[in-house]
Amino acid sequence: MNDKKIISTDYIEKCSNKICINDNINKCINNKLFGSSYKLNHLNHLNHLDFLNEENKEINQNIEKFDKNNIIIDDIDIVITFVDSKNEEWKKMYNKHKFESFDPKRNNMDSSAKQRFRSSNELLYCLRSIDQYIDFYRYIFLVLNHSPPKWLNLNNPKLKIIYHDQIESFKPFLPTFNSQAIECHLHNIPGLANHYLYFNDDIFVAKKLSRDIFINNPDKTSSTITLERIPIPSNDRTEIPSIDRYTIPFLKRIKQMETDKDNASRLYNVYVDRQLSKYGNPTVDECGFRSAWKNSNKILDKLYKPELRRKIAHSPSIINKEVMIYLSKLLEKEFYITSSSKFRAFDNINPTCSILQYFYYYEGIGKLIESSNIKTFYLKDINKDVDKINEILEHRDLTFFCVEDDVSETNDGIDRIDKILSVRFKKKSQFEL
Repeated sequence: MNDKKIISTDYIEKCSNKICINDNINKCINNKLFGSSYKLNHLNHLNHLDFLNEENKEINQNIEKFDKNNIIIDDIDIVITFVDSKNEEWKKMYNKHKFESFDPKRNNMDSSAKQRFRSSNELLYCLRSIDQYIDFYRYIFLVLNHSPPKWLNLNNPKLKIIYHDQIESFKPFLPTFNSQAIECHLHNIPGLANHYLYFNDDIFVAKKLSRDIFINNPDKTSSTITLERIPIPSNDRTEIPSIDRYTIPFLKRIKQMETDKDNASRLYNVYVDRQLSKYGNPTVDECGFRSAWKNSNKILDKLYKPELRRKIAHSPSIINKEVMIYLSKLLEKEFYITSSSKFRAFDNINPTCSILQYFYYYEGIGKLIESSNIKTFYLKDINKDVDKINEILEHRDLTFFCVEDDVSETNDGIDRIDKILSVRFKKKSQFEL
């Protein structure tokens, strides 16, 4: 199936009992409320409905249904993955395998970009934020494949250093430079609690948190999963917001603000692009994260039902080891393909940020809620306006925020990141020498 293929409105109507689309949107299309580009882009987001084609990977049908009644949350650990491209050990491995293993016909265009692995001292401030605002964890497991930073207090009893080769299931695939491959094996860390809070080192806690933000049921068996923020507030925060529930009021708002149909269409397309995960056939010419979402959506379509799915916010969430073990068996082939990719590849999946979270939702293990308390700052924005970002951090009631690098950017923003974080997190943590 070609990404540019347009499915007809007749096909949409035939599938209306299976997907998140309602008559109001069809009326908007048929009445030409918006320009042809709206129709084109909206229908392109439904192309993934053709998921029953022969290209789809077979799901392991021999696995019994997961029993969610076995989930009881007791101890919670924190897992942080870390890499520093300035580390000499890492540089030797990277240079060797970029030459030997990178395949431009399979690996995504951004998967070997060195900027993807650079450190802006985020780990220091990530640990400070955890130390300042979270106290319900048992241990912090820091996962890396090179020597730890010199400032780290390795004698702290709450800190466990885990090298990639200490994870038994991961050994055959090492070394790797693929975060999606790493995520396929974190649940096998020796001594890890049955539930862990997974952090990237560029995620920071912004206020005091209790377990309740992640465990939202009295029986302590459910986790909170946060969707990307959307412009229309929800009246029912217990269900996943389908695109329908927010599209129509948003379109009306655009209609009131904009008399220019093309501009209204453009605004809506921006909205859809920001809020929806990606669908269609993956290619090496896109970032690896997009390819992984496309593959993950095909799997979720096949396991459950084809529908438009919202992005999951870039923030920590509780991961259950038993669920990950179950998924690694159910999707054995997909886990293997992803694990064996030393750099992100167009046939990889995103095991934790897409498949696991929606598995929680569909199986009734967790809730999906939308949140405006999570903010991602990109390095290119930091280069433009540090003061504005500091102002947002000062006045917004944020739970988490993320400072995300951009592989197209230079190192010019590194000092600015450190400046912002050093102001926000001044107090040394117990994990520093």
